[in-house]
Amino acid sequence: MSILNDEDMKSLVSEERTYLGITWEDSGTDDMLKAFTWSSAKRLESIYGSDLKFTQAEGEDVKRQDALAHDLLLARVAYQREKALDDFEANYRSELLTLRNYGLVDQVKDGEWQ
Repeated sequence: MSILNDEDMKSLVSEERTYLGITWEDSGTDDMLKAFTWSSAKRLESIYGSDLKFTQAEGEDVKRQDALAHDLLLARVAYQREKALDDFEANYRSELLTLRNYGLVDQVKDGEWQ
């Protein structure tokens, strides 16, 4: 589903390093963050029901679902790093439901909902 290219992944890993306060250089940490980013993107897209854009260019008009997905991705990676994904689902339940509702609305608008 997700179309995270190398440039998007590099940008997201950089954001996650800042978000998590990781200031040291370590390829193992970056590899772990890439894996967590990939799995988080796939999970959030499955909740939304379609592809999401997790990165935005400066000055780009950002869709509500993509902005929410970006924030949820950063938080989910942090929870996954701490091995607390069950807490993520509980703590972000309303945001995840909002993301799902955005997906349902978009499916209805696009005539894809059955």
